[in-house]
Amino acid sequence: MPHKFNAARRHKFPKTRYRVTNWSEYNESLRRRSDLAISTCLTLRTVYKLPLRQTQGLMRSIARLMGVAIPVPDFSTLL
Repeated sequence: MPHKFNAARRHKFPKTRYRVTNWSEYNESLRRRSDLAISTCLTLRTVYKLPLRQTQGLMRSIARLMGVAIPVPDFSTLL
């Protein structure tokens, strides 16, 4: 039995491509990102071996416990 027996009958989904249509808004969002917050998140991710979504949740709970109102980067920003 071959490795992919039903390969010819499987549904093929095309890979979606995302295109930026509003460049001014995109550039402004890139400028607003905090490099220190991103590097802190990535350091915690490496130390605790967490996925990106769990790293975002950990940073939000740390900020809430400390009582600090800082913007926590989204998990898609950490890529």
